[in-house]
Formats: sequence, structure tokens, C-alpha cells
Amino acid sequence: MDRHQARQKPPVIKALLEEKSQEIADLIKERFNQTDYALVAEAFLEGDHIEIFSDCHFRPLTKLWVFQALLLLELYKKMYSTRVLHERAHVNHITTITLMRRGSSLITTALDYNAPGCVMVTHEMRLPLLCYEALWSAPSGAEFGRIMASLYDKGVKPVSFIEGLKRILNAQEVRTNSFGRTILMAGLLCTSWHMNQRDLLVNSLCVSQASVGNEWRGSITQAFDVWKQDFDRSLARASDESEKKDNVVFQSGTVLYHLAYIATHVDIVDCQIFAGAKRVLGRHINSQDLNGAQCRIDKWAPTAKARDATWHALRFLYSVLIPEEAVALAVYAGYDDPPFEYSAQDDVVLNRPWVMYFAALIVWCYGYALEGPANSPVPAANDFKEQVRDMRVYLRKLGGLPSPEDLKSMRGFNGCRGMLMALRTVFEKSRWELLHEAAL
Repeated sequence: MDRHQARQKPPVIKALLEEKSQEIADLIKERFNQTDYALVAEAFLEGDHIEIFSDCHFRPLTKLWVFQALLLLELYKKMYSTRVLHERAHVNHITTITLMRRGSSLITTALDYNAPGCVMVTHEMRLPLLCYEALWSAPSGAEFGRIMASLYDKGVKPVSFIEGLKRILNAQEVRTNSFGRTILMAGLLCTSWHMNQRDLLVNSLCVSQASVGNEWRGSITQAFDVWKQDFDRSLARASDESEKKDNVVFQSGTVLYHLAYIATHVDIVDCQIFAGAKRVLGRHINSQDLNGAQCRIDKWAPTAKARDATWHALRFLYSVLIPEEAVALAVYAGYDDPPFEYSAQDDVVLNRPWVMYFAALIVWCYGYALEGPANSPVPAANDFKEQVRDMRVYLRKLGGLPSPEDLKSMRGFNGCRGMLMALRTVFEKSRWELLHEAAL
């Protein structure tokens, strides 16, 4: 028996090493809903990236299954594993991006090799957006061809990713499916990140903002609103509002929309340092890092950017943590709130617990920077019911304001300790080590 026969690959790695997209998709659905963390981790990590790196197809031109396997492992490690594997995933990410750039059929041959090595730039992508749902659900090749011919007869042609992004930025509707819209939001987030990096470079070199232009933020945020309106229209055919609320696609769109505004208007790393994190982005925080973050957050807090970020953070937390029945009962004195039911461990929207962490962090930073430490009573550490009650009072007061500018006239933003304590318990009950860190 040779070495390869002696060492049997785990079932998950076997699936990853087969060129079968549907099997990989089923694998994601099955494994990410497992309750036994140890079994999932063992299956993924026994083979790790080495199995893929050593395969003969791990080279340009790269097979589609290689990218699917790499991205699946990276997603798992970055969001649902240990700190060590999280850091390793960031290192492996650079390899994946380089593989995409060097001769991949995923992008054009006209590449920008001056771009940062670890980030795929939006103008590099030359693929068409995903097609219509009717094409995905076609029961046969003949039906697929018939639908495609019908679309072409009506003048409907595939839109490229870059063209779709341009249309969104110019407040124009883009015809694609729900996943295509998610890809467009990823493009908007990437564009926002690059523009933020440009601003940081300009500021560090003491160059006047007037000489490089600073109007991009308004265009990006307008594009976020256009995207959300388009997203909502695409789901308007849901039979009723309750079905819409249960729709995972709808919930994912809401998460992405609020995350986009938050990420555009505040530096999450500065917030983490301001809140007392001892280690961020893999390195220890020293006094100079802390002083710099404190200075930046203090300057940020009174600005319109801070109000935009905080308003969206509050609205998002309100939408997740205040159930509809609790909203309805709040107007009737003497009625008890329904029990708290949200579970980060069972959340079907993969990134929602992390966005909740970011949102709560921003709300605390905003309140502390403007108002200092809170003087209100603190719920008992072991009284989760009281923590939830305090959280709901706080979010009902501040989470339903009509616009960001309404935050100017409000006080009590620093009174969020009940909410933070409740979220800590929620994160501690998850099975992911990284969320346990967020609870600290």
C-alpha cells in the first residue's frame, strides 16, 4: 500500500477535491449547520490547504473547483474557527488572489499589476453578473436554451460586473438575480475601502484633500441606497410581509446594507483599539496606537459621518434584537415583553453575528466619546432577563429615530451596558472561538 492509499482523505476534503460544484454547495449547507464544532473542524483542518496546494490543478489556468475549495476554507477559517486559523487564512488569501490574477479565466488578461497584492480591485473583474433566476431553475438544457433565446429576443443581454457597478454608482437599475446584487454590493464595499485607503495616504502625506477630491463618499452612499431600493424591489413579489421577513436573501440584503454604511463612515480597527483591544490585526497594541485611535475617534464622534454610522448601527441592532411582537406590545402598559430568542449559533445569515458585534462596538464608541462613562444603573451580571429588558428600553429609545441628524438632539447613548452584556452572553453561547473573543 502506497503513501496515498494509507492516508485516506477526510470526506470533506474528498468533496473539495472533486470538480462538482453542487456537491460543494451541499457541503457548505450541511457542515455550516452542524452543531458539533469538533467534527466540522476536524474534517476541514486535517487536510487543510496543503491538499489543494499539492494538486496538479493548483496552477494557472486554474480549475473552478480549486477556487471554490480555497474560498470555502478561507470563509470557514476567517469567521468560524480559532484565532490561529483565522490569521493563517489571511496569509492564504494572498495566494488565492495571486492565483486569480495569473492567467485565470475569472478575469481579463488586462490586469493592473500595481494594485495591492492582497486585494482584488473592482476594475480587474471582467465577468458577467449572474443570470436570471429562471435560468438557474430551468429543468433541462432545452428549457435553458428556450429561456435564453426569449431573453435575447426581448433585448435582454448579460451585464458585466464592472458595467453593473457603474450603473449602480450612477443611480441606474441593474437587471440581475439576488446573488448578482450581493456581488455588486461587494464591489461597492471594495470601492469604498480603496477610497478610504487613498484618504489615509493623503492624510499621512499632509496633502490637501481639495487637490485630490473628496466627493466620493456621497456617491458611494447614494449607490448604497439605490442598491437597497433595487434589492427590495426584487423581493417585492413575496406573498406577504411575514414571508419576506423569513427570506434569508432579504435578511442578508439588510445586513449588507447597514454594514456598507458602517464600514464607509468609521474605521473598525480604531473602534477596537479605542474600546481597549490588546491585539488587533495580529499585532499587539502599544500606547502610541491607543493615543492615535483615541484622537481619531474623538474627532470623529461629533461629525455627520459618526451620526450616519451610529444611526445605521442602531437601526440594524433594533431590527435584529427587537422582535416585531415586542414592538407592538411596547405601546400597551402592563404587557410583558416576549422572551428573547435570538441565537448567534443558529443564525442562518453567516455574517450577521459579526455585523452585530461591529454595530454594538460603534454605538459604544459614539456614546463614550461624546458623553463619557455612563452613570445609569447596571443590570446584574447574572440576570440575563434584566439585561434584555434594559437593552430593549435603550433600543426603543434610540433605534427607531427617523434620520441620522435626529441623533443630535438625543442623549443617553452611553447607557448601552445592558445591551453589551446581553450580546456578550449571546456570543459566548456560540460555538466559534472568534465570537468568544468578541464577547470579551
